[in-house]
Amino acid sequence: MATSGMVKQLVGVKGHLPRLQSLSIDQYPLWLQPLEAFQFAPWLRCLAVGPRLAADDIKLLWHSLMKVVMRITSSNCAM
Repeated sequence: MATSGMVKQLVGVKGHLPRLQSLSIDQYPLWLQPLEAFQFAPWLRCLAVGPRLAADDIKLLWHSLMKVVMRITSSNCAM
């Protein structure tokens, strides 16, 4: 599970990942604001996210992605 300390470290990388090409995030605390650390990663092409994350939880250059894997569970689906 990501802790607030880990999230604070991620905030420091925002704007400093010009060559990041692939990203996998399994968990991110639900009580936090959207994750913006990867918003300025122009080479990011592949993204994999865990079941507790929604597209709105991560700020990215979505139009640059070539592959997205979103793992979901039945509890993610509204009936």
